[in-house]
Amino acid sequence: MKILQKVLLILIIGVCVFMVMPQNEVRAGDEVKTKINSIVDDVKGTAPTGETKGIMGVINRIIGFIQWASIIALVLVLIAKGWQYITGPAEIKDEVKKTAIPILVGLILVFGATTIAKFVLNTTSNL
Repeated sequence: MKILQKVLLILIIGVCVFMVMPQNEVRAGDEVKTKINSIVDDVKGTAPTGETKGIMGVINRIIGFIQWASIIALVLVLIAKGWQYITGPAEIKDEVKKTAIPILVGLILVFGATTIAKFVLNTTSNL
C-alpha cells in the first residue's frame, strides 16, 4: 500500500509541475518581434492568425470546457464533502474519508488526460 501511495504522490507532483509550466513567449521590443514574426512566416509559409481554426480549434475548446467543468465540479464536491466532514457524525466522517481517494484519482485522471491531449494537439499543430 505504501508503494501505491508513493506512486500516486509522484504522479500528482508530475501532473502539477506539467500543468504550471509556462508557455514560451518572446519578451522583446516591437522591432525584434516583427523580425521574428517575419522569419517565422517565411518558414511556415503562412501568417499566424492568433487563433487555431478548424477542427483543432474545436478540439481545444472542448478540452478547455472539460477542464473548467471539472474544476467547478471538484470545488462543489469538495465544499459538500468538507461540510459533511465538519458537521456530520463519526459514521459520515468515515464515509467522507473513504470517498476522498476516488475523488482525487478522478481529478488526476481528468487533468492528466486533458493536459496530455492539449500538449499533443499543440505540438502537432506547430509542426
